[in-house]
Amino acid sequence: MRRFAIVLVPLESGPGCGIVLLIPSIIVLALCFWMFNLAKYTLGNIFYPTHTVATTTSQWDSIGQPDWSPLDNRIAYVMNDNIFITDSNGNSVPNKIVLGTSPKWAPDGTRIAYAPGYGSKESYGVCIVVITTLEHSCFLDTTDSGNFPLEVIGYADDGLFPYPTLAWSPNGKQIAYLCGAKDDSTFVHTCVLDTETGKSTMLSNYSFGDIQTWTAQGVIFRGGSIMKTDGTSIRGGNDVPTGSLSPNGKTMIFLDGDSLKEYDVSSKTTQWLKDIHVHEGGNAVVEWISWSSDGTQIAYVDYDPSTKNGLIMVSNK
Repeated sequence: MRRFAIVLVPLESGPGCGIVLLIPSIIVLALCFWMFNLAKYTLGNIFYPTHTVATTTSQWDSIGQPDWSPLDNRIAYVMNDNIFITDSNGNSVPNKIVLGTSPKWAPDGTRIAYAPGYGSKESYGVCIVVITTLEHSCFLDTTDSGNFPLEVIGYADDGLFPYPTLAWSPNGKQIAYLCGAKDDSTFVHTCVLDTETGKSTMLSNYSFGDIQTWTAQGVIFRGGSIMKTDGTSIRGGNDVPTGSLSPNGKTMIFLDGDSLKEYDVSSKTTQWLKDIHVHEGGNAVVEWISWSSDGTQIAYVDYDPSTKNGLIMVSNK
């Protein structure tokens, strides 16, 4: 068997000089690195079978924000500021339902809350569309804090306004969202819309980042922090990653670089799941992961380097 080694050869031309013959070793190391990454990708797909449920048709299209229906295998997602619905098996033709972003299924599976998309007649607010009729209504009468009105916004540490995040109350009568003064990301508050009266109130004058869901415990933010309906809160630990909490609250899926990882809430341990290519493309909304209601599958965003298209993927858990 042929062996490769790093060999030090003294030079005649000068004292203390040497040359390192690295070429064979570099080739071996590069080959090992390639095989390691191939094995990781293959193992990820073997242990967590994956398939595509939606894709862009152009590298200039944007796609993301998957949200799984609480009742069945339908997934809502956004492409080019339009909300579509498709089946998680990837065999159905996506159905465009409304112009908007940030879809969030109601607990009864008959409605979707969303934020108005670019080009819609509503500039801001919380909207609701009925899936069977496609009738939609928007609530623009936002709450007032001091001397300025509050509107639906997204949350970002860099001061930019990303897509808003919404969450239905367990009884399907209220919607939590982040609110703030228009064109000002200095103060981000947590607001609640009463869908029966159309009125909003401020739950708290602060937030913990993006809202993920609303349970009997209260409004849960990505990272595990909880805000109760009386405005008091439970702050998640600093060592907890910012990810999507499973329906049973035991694990959290998060994006670490270009890898999907799983965090165990009880043991506080992290395990690698699979590598993705999302950061290679600029047309996907990253770190938006949605669980199926039974906690056996996740929907997330990926990127196909060969076609340069964004993807909505489903992977078994």
